[in-house]
Amino acid sequence: MGKYDIAQICLEGHVINTMAGSYPESNKKFCDKCGSETITKCPKCQAYIQGYYHVEGVLGGFTYKLPTFCHECGAPYPWTEKAPILPEKQRNIQFPKKIFGQPRGTSMTISNKVFIVHGHDEAMKEGVARYLEKLGLQPIILHEQPNKGRAIIEKLIDYSDVGFAVILLSADDIAYNRYTEKPDDAKPQARQNVILELGFFLGHLKRDRVCPMYRSAPNFRLPSDYSGVLLTEYDEAGGWREKLKLELKEAGYLRGTS
Repeated sequence: MGKYDIAQICLEGHVINTMAGSYPESNKKFCDKCGSETITKCPKCQAYIQGYYHVEGVLGGFTYKLPTFCHECGAPYPWTEKAPILPEKQRNIQFPKKIFGQPRGTSMTISNKVFIVHGHDEAMKEGVARYLEKLGLQPIILHEQPNKGRAIIEKLIDYSDVGFAVILLSADDIAYNRYTEKPDDAKPQARQNVILELGFFLGHLKRDRVCPMYRSAPNFRLPSDYSGVLLTEYDEAGGWREKLKLELKEAGYLRGTS
C-alpha cells in the first residue's frame, strides 16, 4: 500500500506541486501561469488535497490527475466550480492543449525555443545547444528545467510548447533481439528515452519540425520504424550546422538571416 502526498493547486486549476508535503521548497503562494492564489487544502473541510501517490520501492509510474471534488467532504474545488462539469468518463482526462500538435494545413506560432532530446553524449548536446544560442534561439533541455514535483512525462509535456525539436541519437546502449539474434550480434543504439521522445515530438510537431541527428558509430542501429528518412549526421567537421540551420529556416525560424 502507498500514501498520498499533498498537492498545491491554484484557484484556476493549475497544478503547482504534486509533492507539496515532501518538497515544500517548490511551493508557490501564487500561480506563475495566471497569478491566482494557491491552496493545499479543501476550502470547505480543510482536508489536504491529495497529490502524488507514493508506493514504497516503486519510483515513478504515477500520472497525476487534477481532482474535481474533495475526497473527504465531496465539495467541488474552486476550479471545478469555474468550469462546466464533464461526463464522468471524461473527468480525469487532462490532455495539454497542443499535445497532438497542429492539424495539417494550419499555421504554428514560432517562438525562439527549440527542444533538444539527448542521450549520454555530452559533447553532442553542448555543441547543438551552443550553436542554437549563437543563432539567437533558446535551447530547451529537460534536465535543466525545474522539476516542481512532476513525473518525467509530465515535465516533458509541460516544456514541449516549442515549434521545433532536435533529437540527438548517440550510441549509448548495446542491444540485440533475443529471439532472432545472439549476444555477439549486439549493436549500439540510442537510449530508450530518446526513442520515446522522438516519437512524442513526431506526433506533437509533425515530421517537418523534427530534426533527428546522429553521431556515426560502427554498426549503429537506427530506429527501425524510421528507416528511409534522411537523418543529419553530427560530423566532426561541423557540416551539421548548416544542415540544421536549413531545417530551421524551412520551419519558419531565422527569417531575415542569411
